[in-house]
Amino acid sequence: MQRDDFEVRAFPGIDTVPLGEHTGRLRVAIVTEEILGPVRNGGIASTYHHLAKGLAAQEHEVHVLFLKGPVVQDETPEHWVETYARFGVALHYLEVGDRPLWAAAEQWQRRYAAAYEWLRDQDPFDVVHTSEWRGGLVYALMAKRLGLAFRDTLFVVKASSPYIWNRHYQMQPITQTHLVAAAHAEQKCVELADVVVGGSAHLISFMGRIGYELPTSHVFVQPNIVDFSGVSVDDRRPGPRSPGDLVRSRDLVFFGRLEERKGLEIFCSAVDLLHERGERPDSVTFLGKWGAALPSGLTPEAYVRAKAETWDCPVEVVTDRDQSEALSLLCERDVISVMPSLIENSSMAVYEALEQRVPFVATAVGGTPELIAEEDQIACLVQPTAQALADRLERVLREGQVIARPRFSNDENLKVWYDFHARLGGLIEEQGRGAAVAHVMQGRDRPGPPVRTVSYVGLVRAGETVEDLTKAFHEEMPDEIVLGYTDTSVRTEMEKAECSLADLGARVTIVNALGRTAGEALSLMVEQQGCDALVMAGGVSVVPQTGFFGAVRQGLTHRPGALLTTFFDAEEATVGMPLGGDVASQILTSRAYGPELVALRRETLLDTGGLEPYDARYGIVHAYVTRAVEAGHDLLVVPERLLAWPEAAEEAGP
Repeated sequence: MQRDDFEVRAFPGIDTVPLGEHTGRLRVAIVTEEILGPVRNGGIASTYHHLAKGLAAQEHEVHVLFLKGPVVQDETPEHWVETYARFGVALHYLEVGDRPLWAAAEQWQRRYAAAYEWLRDQDPFDVVHTSEWRGGLVYALMAKRLGLAFRDTLFVVKASSPYIWNRHYQMQPITQTHLVAAAHAEQKCVELADVVVGGSAHLISFMGRIGYELPTSHVFVQPNIVDFSGVSVDDRRPGPRSPGDLVRSRDLVFFGRLEERKGLEIFCSAVDLLHERGERPDSVTFLGKWGAALPSGLTPEAYVRAKAETWDCPVEVVTDRDQSEALSLLCERDVISVMPSLIENSSMAVYEALEQRVPFVATAVGGTPELIAEEDQIACLVQPTAQALADRLERVLREGQVIARPRFSNDENLKVWYDFHARLGGLIEEQGRGAAVAHVMQGRDRPGPPVRTVSYVGLVRAGETVEDLTKAFHEEMPDEIVLGYTDTSVRTEMEKAECSLADLGARVTIVNALGRTAGEALSLMVEQQGCDALVMAGGVSVVPQTGFFGAVRQGLTHRPGALLTTFFDAEEATVGMPLGGDVASQILTSRAYGPELVALRRETLLDTGGLEPYDARYGIVHAYVTRAVEAGHDLLVVPERLLAWPEAAEEAGP
């Protein structure tokens, strides 16, 4: 595994948010890839299950949007709707359309767009909770940061398990193009959040170390919410168990998802070593659902089966238990739970073992030490190697293991979470939703000077006409139009365009750039305009639709340093969905940035050095976007179809 080369920073808890003392009720949405019921178990699933139930019990109006749609691991989708309704929670399954897409990662971006549309079309929520994992609300957060939607809603993003973090600590490459895009969306969900809440300071510090532009404030660390009062556990152990007790047992239980990141291979190698040393356990149980294939290519099932055949002790594999059933199995007799993960944010398995007073050995990785009282860390934490784990387990089998104390009170943690929501509800009742959210944000967004004037700067290439562009300007006109050409074959077309646009009352400038490269021509054209912002097009086949220039004015006012593009309509009912400023996805697919058209403030172009002076059929504007993104300027996407690009399917690539 990787070794950390960064300092773990300290972050405040959410109880430091200044909300006042009055209480009230909220309308809350939880938008998640996982939740218990549709998903059998898991950290994100458990956290949002308990948050939903807990807030409903506090009389908040709670809705859950399950991003995977009506796909469940047990029972039926209708069963879980009815189950959550009994808790007072409305469970919704995301409906995703099947129109053809032009996108860098169709399976994810289709979901991102549908999630945005669902939120857009609902009555406003006071609070939206989501995890960054898989990037589900990236388009919704872009729309908010651009000032185009959700102004009076507070988005709380939970830092959970970004894909790049997972790959880094397993020393594994990203091998699937679509997950490059998902990793970008995950990062943007954190960067664009109103409030970031991490279960561990370690994960948030890691994000800063690898280049996330974390908000300068509104970043908090708070243990995940887990309300065990509603979890039925059948504890059959002899006598009560308390923190500090020494428990003697020779039965080992691997507790967690059966995959490499959770330490499956470390654990099995440690059991191999115990056998070699003549200190075999009385039994080994694997408790958790099957995970992804191992780096060797073996499935976890095949790997465990092969290992079990070599061990001289009973082996049981249990993969079908929900949370209460799994904890009941841990508590039916005294066992030693083992959680040897390569990396953890805020391990739900460790939470559960601490709460149920089950003795355990875990690895000192990520945020796990943040959960355990300092005086017990030496006894229950080891380095993430098979040798270190075997050494500790050998001693535990001989001498027993102490029950560790938690570093925090779960009851107090629940109170902090519930108080945060109740007092936010009180603030909204006092001040109104918009004022209350602005109070919590405390300058999180700093709009620039209003964008009052917008110029369209388009290079007309050989074979292109401006007929569609002229028709579009009948509906919505920019303040200035600058058209240029580098080929004499379009001179007549330019003269016709100038007359047609002048008849509409447009301010038109035609730039003769014969003999110049496309980059030189666009630079010369930009010099001809003096508006606050410009829409820069490497060709005129991409046509603005009604609402586009209004979105440019609004978006670049609220996010003055950003670049902006939008969804678009293409031929044969295809919808184009740019991803944003993900350089890696653009290199891999040519579809991250969208068309050769981008909107930005004039000073942004000047600050970043303008366009490269070379020629290409495609790529002049995109080359500039790459340089601007690397200089710290986001390319944000308006998730509405405000452009038309009939030739999208024929684009040549970057």
